Formats: sequence, structure tokens, C-alpha cells
Amino acid sequence: MTGLTKVGGLTLLPLYTFHGDKRLNNSYCEIEGLEALRITMKAPDIDGVLFQNRQDSWVGLDKKKIEQVLAARET
Repeated sequence: MTGLTKVGGLTLLPLYTFHGDKRLNNSYCEIEGLEALRITMKAPDIDGVLFQNRQDSWVGLDKKKIEQVLAARET
């Protein structure tokens, strides 16, 4: 997968909360957040996701946390 980023030694899939974010460079697909988490769990070379807003704020989730979110959502 292209566009991955490294944070704290983890390889993360960056997800942007705004479709007009300039960092996307007109190269993106829109996907629901839960589906992005499910896809990440299936990717062996990705350690988690990095949700980024329009500014410099972000939240990272490793696969352990993603697993917890999905389990809570599906119960």
C-alpha cells in the first residue's frame, strides 16, 4: 500500500477526516471509518491507522486498539 507513514516505530495507514485536505493531493478514496479499520486488520504490513484532521492534530490506533473498537461496535 502506498502513502503509509511511520509514527513511533509503527507503520500506519493515514486517514483524513476532511475530503478537501490538501495533503491528499487529489488522490484518495472515501471510505467509512469502520470499514477502514476492518481493512487495516487484514493488512499484515500495517500496524494501525492514523486519523488526521485539517490541522496538525491526529489520533493513532494500533491493531490491538482497533480490535477492541471493532469488538465493541459489533456487540
